Amino acid sequence: MKTIVLLTFLGLGSATLSHSGWAGNPLADSVVEGKDKGKGQPKQATSDKLKELAEDLKSEDVLIRRQAAMALEYLGKEGLPLVQTAIKDPYGPVRAYAALALFRADPGQLEKVLSLLSDTLDDKLVGSRLDSVRILGEIGATAKKMQFRPFAKR
Repeated sequence: MKTIVLLTFLGLGSATLSHSGWAGNPLADSVVEGKDKGKGQPKQATSDKLKELAEDLKSEDVLIRRQAAMALEYLGKEGLPLVQTAIKDPYGPVRAYAALALFRADPGQLEKVLSLLSDTLDDKLVGSRLDSVRILGEIGATAKKMQFRPFAKR
């Protein structure tokens, strides 16, 4: 367990939080297919991939659910129904990554996202708290650019 937490803290045990696009991201590539003919549009998730991801979010294995929640970030608005399921998960890291996916799909939901992440900061699992802090850091940088008051003052 300590090894997993250390790897997660170092950024080696989880997907990157930077949203720099689809190319070369194995997590994104496992969820989405195709490309919009060179127009720079994100790839679209197929219905089969969405069904597979929905099943993964119901898995008894928390690591599979966490990985599925991490993949939600790359679905955009297409993944919102799955995000709504994941934010109710009892496992903190699943909720944290679902909150990130919600923010990616709809930045206007920032207050709800911050509330979800605030709850996971009190989780008994260290990994849950670390994931939440990392996600808050990234969301904070974006929120500051959006002039969201709690972050813009700093």
